[in-house]
Amino acid sequence: MRGLLAIFGALIGLLIIPLGLVPPTTVLLVPGHLLLTVLATVGALTEGLGGRPERARLWGFGYIVSSVLAVGALEIASHRTESSWWLAPWFLMVIWGWIPPAVAGAAGWLGEPIAKNRLKRVLRRRRKALR
Repeated sequence: MRGLLAIFGALIGLLIIPLGLVPPTTVLLVPGHLLLTVLATVGALTEGLGGRPERARLWGFGYIVSSVLAVGALEIASHRTESSWWLAPWFLMVIWGWIPPAVAGAAGWLGEPIAKNRLKRVLRRRRKALR
């Protein structure tokens, strides 16, 4: 299930970049970015609380990269058309844009002790099996 979530998140992340280039499709940028926000948050929580803190942080990094590229596409398109249609999607992306990186960092921080406990458990079992 985690793999499917990662594939879906990557596809949505790649899809939102060209949506910002043309004014009619920026209407789809807002729900697409919100969906990516939800996917990145759920993915980071799943990985972090599952004892994989590096993967949780990777969700936050992927989200940041995709968001920066989408904002770059909005900026490129805004200079081409000389109108203010790009302000609303840009502003909405800024409003909820801080959530997944913060959740990914917290999930990575919370996942560190879980990963250490898992490693200790495995090492304890191996030592016991060797005796």
